[in-house]
Amino acid sequence: NYLDTRADEQERGVSIKAVPMTMLCSDLNQKSYLFNFFDTPGHVNFSDEVTAALRISDGAVLIVDVVEGVLIQTERCIRHALEQQVPIVVVINKMDRLILELKLPPADAYLKIRYVLNQINEIIESTVALHSFDNRFKQPRISPENNNVTFASGSTNWCFTLESFARLYLSKRSNNKSVSSDVSEKFAKNLWGDIYYYPRRGCFLPKAYERGAPRSFVQFILEPLYKIYSLVLTGRSGLEDAKKEEDWLDILRDQLGIKLSQEQSKLDTQPLLNLVLEKFFQMDSKTLQYNSSGFIS
Repeated sequence: NYLDTRADEQERGVSIKAVPMTMLCSDLNQKSYLFNFFDTPGHVNFSDEVTAALRISDGAVLIVDVVEGVLIQTERCIRHALEQQVPIVVVINKMDRLILELKLPPADAYLKIRYVLNQINEIIESTVALHSFDNRFKQPRISPENNNVTFASGSTNWCFTLESFARLYLSKRSNNKSVSSDVSEKFAKNLWGDIYYYPRRGCFLPKAYERGAPRSFVQFILEPLYKIYSLVLTGRSGLEDAKKEEDWLDILRDQLGIKLSQEQSKLDTQPLLNLVLEKFFQMDSKTLQYNSSGFIS
């Protein structure tokens, strides 16, 4: 972490003190906002730093490891934020661990993510029940369709919300033409929960149209991500028609809209994976920000 400037922080590999920083960030409509952040320690021994930072903050960004789930310090941070009447948004981080470490199928990865979000909401509900908050303060349920959840991978440098992914998907389907916010918002609302896409009718349904049908979040988001990781790490998609070594480049180009030169395709695995994901999520090489991250929105 480049904010760990103290010698003891670098030696131990953990943050000890809260560090302020200022960032200029853009939303999905390319409108810029100036944010003052406090990067606070995640270790339970330094929770006083978190409490102090919350007292002068307008909002809290709670970063949760999707594999580790809600830990003791996570619960403390949630309760402290609510006691200070600071609204919370959540970043589900280390999504790549579901693919690379746990090797969960996409359907099971969705259930794992939903379980973590349910844990967070249970803590919020129990905390709210114990306190009498100002009528002006209300913490919405933490859920992707409420636009207060971001999915991310810090190691491979990408993040998205449902709306940003909906815009990304629709823009790729329309050959990178602009997509209206109304269309992307409507699409995003159907990308979480027990909602299924029915291809014959071209619509979303609240129940599976056949046994084993994937939820929309799995079909439109997790499966493309899994395919990218599989193609880059193994050089093949696992499909029967991908028998040649160079077929994975064709699949990246034709199915995911990612074009690589022969020189780029020969990069080592980690740089290649970062490059492919950068192209998929449309990072701006000048600003080093993703045009479709959706975090600010």
